[in-house]
Amino acid sequence: MLLVSCKSENTNNKIVGKEFFGYWADTLWTYHFKKDGTFVFSSKGHYTNAVEYGIYTIVDDFILLVPNTDWKVLDGVLKTKLTITSDECIRDFEDHYYCLTQDSVNYHTDLVENFQEKTISILDSLPSMRALKREIAINEADENPVLMIAYTGILVIENIEFQSFALKNTHHSNHRSYSTYLVKKHPFEIYQQNLKGNSLSLLYKAT
Repeated sequence: MLLVSCKSENTNNKIVGKEFFGYWADTLWTYHFKKDGTFVFSSKGHYTNAVEYGIYTIVDDFILLVPNTDWKVLDGVLKTKLTITSDECIRDFEDHYYCLTQDSVNYHTDLVENFQEKTISILDSLPSMRALKREIAINEADENPVLMIAYTGILVIENIEFQSFALKNTHHSNHRSYSTYLVKKHPFEIYQQNLKGNSLSLLYKAT
């Protein structure tokens, strides 16, 4: 079967022939998008020094990757869907940025960290969150739950990106999630995800 890479003319010049790099999990990650529709993904650092190849397709501002093997996809390090954020940067759906320069990587990494810290602080202050934590502490007192709000990635719902957070138990004997919260950046709004019916309830809106 012949796989053909199709590109959208209004976005392909932003990434074609360029090499984007990012740094997380003590590893340097690099995506190189060649003009012939193939990509090279490489890592250097804690994960190990490794290289993967495949083809890519651009649909609007999304980059879809088809690697030759799925080992690195299963490891969670090679992302098969990326989004083009500018002429200088792309981003995966765990909010890791890969850019052409170190300054751009640092700039976006700082923005991401500040946003997550701010959001977790607001979530922690909500009356509904405090009530849920008290309820868990009472109901699971024998299991010594260790509760924390963790960032879990980006979800797209009806073409809108939401940053996802979850209240989790991090105790070594009982890892579980209790509730999921989806956050829209512009305007800044926090929703609780209702798992039954996959609906959202607005909890907080910036004024």
